Amino acid sequence: MTDKSCNPTMPGTGSSDPADYDDVADQYGDEFINWAGLQLANLIDPVAGERILDVGAGRGAVTRPLASRGTEVWTIDLSERMVEYLREIVPPERVIRGDAGDLPYADEEFDGVTAGYLATILPNKMEGMLTEWSRVLNPQGRLAVSEPGPIHEDWLWLHDVACQFFSRPTAEEHNRTISKNLEALVRLAADAGLGLEASSTIRRPKRVHTTAAAEMFLMQSGLEAAVEQLESEDAQSFVGQVRAGLDTMFRRRGLIEIDRCANLFLFERHQ
Repeated sequence: MTDKSCNPTMPGTGSSDPADYDDVADQYGDEFINWAGLQLANLIDPVAGERILDVGAGRGAVTRPLASRGTEVWTIDLSERMVEYLREIVPPERVIRGDAGDLPYADEEFDGVTAGYLATILPNKMEGMLTEWSRVLNPQGRLAVSEPGPIHEDWLWLHDVACQFFSRPTAEEHNRTISKNLEALVRLAADAGLGLEASSTIRRPKRVHTTAAAEMFLMQSGLEAAVEQLESEDAQSFVGQVRAGLDTMFRRRGLIEIDRCANLFLFERHQ
C-alpha cells in the first residue's frame, strides 16, 4: 500500500514497474501506511480460518494484521524484493510473485480479497483486476480496497513545484484523475458482480512544529529519492523551493500539518 492520499504527493513511487518497487523495498512503508493497512484489514473483518488474498501486498501492511487474526493469508506481488519480505510474514508457499490482473488461483477460492491503491497505480488494468478479484471470491466473498483521495489544498504548492522538475500532471489534473478513478472503481466493480457495501475516508493528520522536521518527513516519504534523480543544480533549486514553501506554511500557522488520508471501499459478491 502506497501513501499518496490527501497529503503531499511525492514524485516517486506510484510506478507500475515492479523494478521501481524493488529499488525502494528496503525503505518502503511508514507509520501511516501500516495504520491504513490495519484499517483495511479491519474493514474486511475476517474471522479465524478464513482464506484471504492480499493483492499487491508490498511489505505486508495489510498482510500482518490479517495474519494476526488467525486467517489463512495468501499474498501476491510483482516485486521480487517485496515477495522476499512477505515470505517472512506468512508461509512461503502462500506467497506468489505475479500479476494482480492474472491470478493463479481457482474460481471461488477465497473468502476475501484486499488490495491497496492498485486501481490508482494501474488504472488501465482496473477492469481486468476487478474481474479477477471477483472470480476468486466465493459467493459470500468480500473485497476491501483502499485508494487515494485528492491532494490536500494546503499541499497543492508542493505538487506544482514538483511539476517544474518532473514529468507529471498538474495538481488540478491529478485531482480530476483521482476522482474519475474512484468513480470507475465502483462502476467496474459492479460490472464484475461486486456491490458496494460501504465506503469511508480515514484520516490521520500529522503535526510537526518545525520546518526542519517537516523537511525530514518529506525526505523520508519519497522526496530524497526524487532529488537523487535530478542534476545537482536542479536538485538545489528544487530543495530550495520546497524549503521556501515549508517556511510559508509555518509562518501562516506556527506549525505544519500533514493531512494523511485514504479512501476505503468494501464490496460483496452479488448473490
